[in-house]
Amino acid sequence: MKALVKKAKGIGQIELLDYSVPQVKEGYILLRIEAAGICGSDLKIYNDDHPYFPPVILGHEFSGEIAEVGPGVEGWKKGDRVVSEVHGLVCGHCRFCLSGEKHVCPSKRALGWGIDGGFAEYVNVPSWLLHRMPDGISSRRQPSWNP
Repeated sequence: MKALVKKAKGIGQIELLDYSVPQVKEGYILLRIEAAGICGSDLKIYNDDHPYFPPVILGHEFSGEIAEVGPGVEGWKKGDRVVSEVHGLVCGHCRFCLSGEKHVCPSKRALGWGIDGGFAEYVNVPSWLLHRMPDGISSRRQPSWNP
């Protein structure tokens, strides 16, 4: 698969590379990316002004279709259309994680800068980050103006 990777520390250091499709892990879902947006933090990573852990696949604003459901995951099936929150890896035992505020876990590594993100054909996403997309909503936002 193709993936946009921040290869090393420093300004730039981004390249479109061939990567293997990730293997789905326990508690995770393999998502086939349908659309992804560029965020200001992606630009900051490009300019070396945001934390990141290279080499890492960029992209944390994306939608897609479930390609495979990992072991231990319930409530999801292949073909479900979803969007994802970004807080990928958290410790699970700090006061923030235990109170449901995983997004402020001091150990957090988010998709797209701390762990591989959505600027790829596929991404492994912890199942607890996903939200179902309602029927009738496109995965790709169409501009309301004509450029």
